[in-house]
Amino acid sequence: MKLSRMVAVLSLSLLGSLAAPISASAAVTPPAPEAPPTPVNVNKNRAYMSPMETQLFWAPAPRATSYDVTVTDGTTTNTYSVPSSAYYIAMGTSIKRFTLRVPTPDKCTSYKITLAARNAGGVSAPVLMTEKTLAPTIVTKAFATRGSAPTIGKFTMSAPHWRGYLGDPVRGTAWADDPMNATGTLNVKMDLVRLVDNKVVNTASWAVGRWSTGTRTQNFFGLEAKRAYVLQVTISNGWGSCSRQVGKILLPRLP
Repeated sequence: MKLSRMVAVLSLSLLGSLAAPISASAAVTPPAPEAPPTPVNVNKNRAYMSPMETQLFWAPAPRATSYDVTVTDGTTTNTYSVPSSAYYIAMGTSIKRFTLRVPTPDKCTSYKITLAARNAGGVSAPVLMTEKTLAPTIVTKAFATRGSAPTIGKFTMSAPHWRGYLGDPVRGTAWADDPMNATGTLNVKMDLVRLVDNKVVNTASWAVGRWSTGTRTQNFFGLEAKRAYVLQVTISNGWGSCSRQVGKILLPRLP
């Protein structure tokens, strides 16, 4: 074979190999999408006409295909998934919003709630929320001293950090009080217990409106100087009280 013909044959063979189609198995896989950002414009509140539930609201997150919601009481955790197609249009606007009601049924339990956006590329950092108790928490900054005479017990306390929700089970509604200008009434029940025999020797009660700052004092008379006492303080609102939120203020015996 002449040299010029051999070169032509080799050239055609090389071109043919270069033009061969790429197999399907060698196709480039597109990269996963970037994970969505953390949801914004998030808020929550006790559902007004269904206070044993908490209603969440949030705005769409770019690139999100669904949203993960978790609710835990510290023992049990429930998880919910909301697809990105489940939005609604806010009344009178063209703004998309999402909402979800989740069970928060125990009036004496605080619930931790998280919300995160998801797609095939990953999950956003979560929004962390706490649904507080319907009933109020314990009194704060409590202490006891003997009064002007050793037979007088003087018990001083400040308002609870959390007053609970307004409303009650009869009306079936719950709404938050104004923390700067509280309007709801707190009922304070006090039982004075003599420690030596665990006997309730005296009681007192208050109905306190607008108690969010300042201290209050209750005096008990006719006590024994050589006996120690504990004042058990129970705070309630329209939703009642919680046994684990009973305050106990010790008045020591005198030497």
